Amino acid sequence: MPDDNKLDLDLNSQAILQNILGLIIPGNGLLPSAGELDATKFVRWEMKSDSETNYAVRILIDLAESRSQQNFEQTFIASNDRQQIEILKLIESAHRELFNILITLVYSFYYTHPEVLSLLKPGLRAPQPDGYPMETGLIELRKAVERRGGLYRDSSC
Repeated sequence: MPDDNKLDLDLNSQAILQNILGLIIPGNGLLPSAGELDATKFVRWEMKSDSETNYAVRILIDLAESRSQQNFEQTFIASNDRQQIEILKLIESAHRELFNILITLVYSFYYTHPEVLSLLKPGLRAPQPDGYPMETGLIELRKAVERRGGLYRDSSC
């Protein structure tokens, strides 16, 4: 179990988090991946201000590392993209609530980031879940976001 009193992530945890963010929202040539932006800094700030987020992110990082060791006998960082995606799918199906906390946080950050907003010029498709397709194989990772529908677009929320 992670130490909730420890607010900063070690370098390995930061690298795991950055990889996870990049897999949740990969780059597509037009837009950067979430891992390429300052998302890890944002997530760490959110972790410091919200104990539920802190708990969820730490558990997910620990699960990614332990599942990688169990399934592939190597660290999460040493695993290839296909293996990392497989691990995240397993974690999402077993820990949906925790994963949804991270998904919501990442999408909120990503689609309000100045760099992303500047690239979403008028006339381009809407952001996820209707617009930019995610890499094949990440369907399970985006299903929860798609089910939420207009959460951020509906002004009545």
